[in-house]
Amino acid sequence: GCGKTTMARKLEDNLGAIYFAFPGAHPGTLGKHVYELHHGLFGGVSIPQISLQMLHVAAHIDAIENQIKPALQSGKTVALDRYYWSTYIYGLHNGVNEKFLLNLIALEQSVWGDIKPEMLFLLLRSEPIRPEGKLDDPMVYERWGQLRDLYLNSLSYLTNGCTKRIIVNHGSVDETFGDVIYHIMGRVRQTESRS
Repeated sequence: GCGKTTMARKLEDNLGAIYFAFPGAHPGTLGKHVYELHHGLFGGVSIPQISLQMLHVAAHIDAIENQIKPALQSGKTVALDRYYWSTYIYGLHNGVNEKFLLNLIALEQSVWGDIKPEMLFLLLRSEPIRPEGKLDDPMVYERWGQLRDLYLNSLSYLTNGCTKRIIVNHGSVDETFGDVIYHIMGRVRQTESRS
């Protein structure tokens, strides 16, 4: 509910980037199966949180190998709506041992290899964009705030030396996207001046 999918789609529309919902819920992918397991679409399957995070990392690896690397190798720019951050944050929030999560993330990072993001964005809001539906439940709304705070408090670890920008998303979609583009173009100018 912070606008990450909207911003990734706008990068696709305006910059020609390829947007992947990460790890995705596209038919025929491991991400689709994990999404269905996670959201109970198979009915009655109880999965321990530690196993769920392992499944998410497996789905990430599937997306990296079968979608992201081929797109990058063909010269495309890729925009993701998530990164390995979600494994760490959701795992911590759900009581998974931090050392175990770091081992899982190390596995995923080994698959990324030398591929590093040019820029990471953390979109922040004081409340979710979509307060209707399931976010009307005070417990779910409270969880949303706890996850946001975990992201903020873990930012220095999560960025791992990559360029990061925090975008406060309280304006219109176009205003927020303007902030994103401003930082991207600044990064492009910085890279060009080094060449």
